[in-house]
Amino acid sequence: MDDSLQTPEELEKQIASLTDDVALAFLKKIQNRPCEACGVGDWFMIPDMKVAGWEEPLSRGVLNPVFVISCKNCGNLRSFAWARILYFMNHEYPKHGE
Repeated sequence: MDDSLQTPEELEKQIASLTDDVALAFLKKIQNRPCEACGVGDWFMIPDMKVAGWEEPLSRGVLNPVFVISCKNCGNLRSFAWARILYFMNHEYPKHGE
């Protein structure tokens, strides 16, 4: 399926499937680096903002979601493109104990 042709309902379902376990596995997989602002390597997921998004002004309501983490030391935010998270969930994350 071409991810650019997702319905809002499909996107909502995919976003809901990003559990804390999946998110932590993604960060481990990419070997998340220390914060570029303060150098501390301690991050957390903001519960109500784990996946944030915005509408492109000229896109007629197309949502651009991103996975967001925050530095526990200084509050710096780091975001990851949803397409990368989706690729991880579909192709790299172990499913059902595999």
